[in-house]
Amino acid sequence: ESFPISEGSNIKAGLLRINLLTPLRYKINGSYAEKISLKAFTSTLLRRISALSTFHGDGYPDLDYKSIVERAHNLACDNVNIKWVDRERFSTRQKERMKIGGLIGSFDIYGDYGFLLPFLRIGELVHNGKGTSFGCGKFSMEVL
Repeated sequence: ESFPISEGSNIKAGLLRINLLTPLRYKINGSYAEKISLKAFTSTLLRRISALSTFHGDGYPDLDYKSIVERAHNLACDNVNIKWVDRERFSTRQKERMKIGGLIGSFDIYGDYGFLLPFLRIGELVHNGKGTSFGCGKFSMEVL
C-alpha cells in the first residue's frame, strides 16, 4: 500500500516544533551534520519516503522535489536546541561495539509550512536520515 502524499493542509502559517527523539544522522558534503539544516532535513526525509514508496509501495512518487526542498529552505528555523549525542550498539556481524551518533533536541519552524505536513506525518512513522533500522531518526512534531 502506498503512502498518501498530498500538498493539502488547512494550516497556512504558524509555529511548528520538531522534536528529535533519537539521533538524527545525515551527511552534508560527506560528513555527518552537527547542526540542523531544514533544507537537508527535508531532502533526506523526501529521499527516505521515495525509497520506501519505490521498494514497498506503488513506485517512485511524482513529486517536485527541488521545489519542496527550496520552499523548506525558505522557512524560518528558530529556537534551535540541538546537540550531538553518541550512542552505542553492538554489531554481531563485526563482533564489536559501534558508535551511532546524531542530533537530538528540538527546533521550531515558522512560516507557511503546511506543504511539509504530509511528509512530516509520514516521517513520524518511518523516521529520517541514516540508521533508521537501528532506531535512529525518530522525531515528532507539534503545532504551537
